[in-house]
Amino acid sequence: MTELVWRGKYLDGQRVTPSREPSPITLRERHGDPSGEPNLLIEGDRCAALASLLPTHAAGFHAVYIDPPFDTGGRFHATRQLDDGATLRRHAYRDTWGAGLDAYLAFMSDTLVLLRELLADDGVLFVHCDWRANGYLRVLLDELFGASVLSQRDRLAPRSQPRPAGRVAPARSHPRHDLRLLAHPWRGLPGRGPSA
Repeated sequence: MTELVWRGKYLDGQRVTPSREPSPITLRERHGDPSGEPNLLIEGDRCAALASLLPTHAAGFHAVYIDPPFDTGGRFHATRQLDDGATLRRHAYRDTWGAGLDAYLAFMSDTLVLLRELLADDGVLFVHCDWRANGYLRVLLDELFGASVLSQRDRLAPRSQPRPAGRVAPARSHPRHDLRLLAHPWRGLPGRGPSA
C-alpha cells in the first residue's frame, strides 16, 4: 500500500499522534429531541474539540461529514451588504499552509485519526474535497482506515464560473467540481464492524 510521508509525520521512528488533551471549547448550539442524544455545534480548535468528545462519545458517531480546507492556497473573505447601502468585507478564513503540503497533510491526518476514534463500528465518514486534495485524502484514508474503504466518489454539481466575453478556457484546465469521498472505515478490518 502507498504511504504518504511528510515532514513531522515521524519522530524518532514513531508516528506522531494528535494530542488527546481536551481544552476549553464553546458549545454554540444544541439541536434535536430533548429526550434523545443532541446534535452539537462546537466552536474551538478541531483537535481540542474532537479530543474533548472522546471520553463520552468514543465509537459513538454513526455518521460524520467534514468539509475541510482544500489546500487552495487562497485567502477568503465574506461580503455583506448593510442596511445603509455600505458594503462590509471581512476576512473569513485562509487556506494557506506555512509549511506547504507537509502542514496540510499533518492537519488532515490529525483530524482523521481523532475522527476514526469517534466513529462507531458501523459508522460512515463523508469527506468533502476538490481535485487539489482528492488524491492525497484518498491515500491518507486508505492508510488510516484500511485499504479499499472508499466505496463511492460522487461528483457534485459543477461550479459555474462566468468567463469574460471572448475568453476561452485553457485546454488543460482542471475540472471545476467538488468531490465527496465516502468511507466505511471498519469494512474488512479484523475485529471491527458488524461482522465482528
